[in-house]
Amino acid sequence: MIKSATFPTKGDGYIYKTIERPTEPNRSYREYCNMSDDEFNDAKKLYEANIKEWEVHKDEYALSCSKNLVGKTFHFDDKKVNILFGPNASGKTTILRAIAGAAIIKDCGFTRELTPGDCDWETKSLSINKIIAKIAKNTANVDWDGEPLYYYTPSAMSNPMFSTFGVMSDMVFGGDVMSEVTYHISRGKSSGGQMTSFMFSKIYSICAQPRSLSSIVAKLQTAIDKHSVNDFWANIYKCELDYLKTKKKYDVESPITLLLDEIDDGLDITTTSLLYNKILPQILKTCNNQIILISHNPLVLSKTISDRVCYSLISLDEDYTNAAREILKECQF
Repeated sequence: MIKSATFPTKGDGYIYKTIERPTEPNRSYREYCNMSDDEFNDAKKLYEANIKEWEVHKDEYALSCSKNLVGKTFHFDDKKVNILFGPNASGKTTILRAIAGAAIIKDCGFTRELTPGDCDWETKSLSINKIIAKIAKNTANVDWDGEPLYYYTPSAMSNPMFSTFGVMSDMVFGGDVMSEVTYHISRGKSSGGQMTSFMFSKIYSICAQPRSLSSIVAKLQTAIDKHSVNDFWANIYKCELDYLKTKKKYDVESPITLLLDEIDDGLDITTTSLLYNKILPQILKTCNNQIILISHNPLVLSKTISDRVCYSLISLDEDYTNAAREILKECQF
């Protein structure tokens, strides 16, 4: 399970970037070299105004979501549906990506093998912390016990790599080739909601059976033992395995934690209600697992969902959440 995710006050990644210093006009730069004297002088005046403004705000973060994340810890309950709720660009996907990165999940699916592209080619560095930060895109400390994670985000399905037959069945469908065939055939003929329903049924079938993390990455150890990869690849695999083996449930068959990024996107109201009132609670009952998902659907704020014991609502922006609740109270049907 995932116990928590913390974004320290200092780190690397897009949430830690501060407002960039304005560029001073210089005739040697292409955008300024063909300006008239009047245009160049106007650019200098604008720069002088901007640099004064920058001096006031230079220590502020460039992205609005940073205030919701940096220096914050997010706690997750086991055997519950943990809903990360907030407006667009509030940091929900950043949290989910950080969790997936800690489990070395690059796009979607289960933990994957590292490749030479994941290490620092200049130094040939195999620092697992740097590799995880690169995958997660931000510095984060994730408390994970080693129970398998399965990450699904609809946006990843448009990745060009999935156009190569066999990649999706391996990464997303747990080796089920026929599911990949069905997905490609149906993709252009079905609505977004229908494809979401199809994907959700496949995710459920994959995660219904407990698994161990060691079984998911067994081929890495096999490749090392059989010398089927060269020394460079073997060292990369060893680096990954050494890290994963530090997790106390590495060898334990456990329920699979689901990480779902806006799984309700494209669903109509009745299907969304069915998802939260029936399907997700039934998954918890059947699989005895943990679910962490992202949503900004207002239905999750209703008492019939958010007040149920199987749900834990995690608000990234309390002002937004409170405002949304007040708006919903005023709605009459």
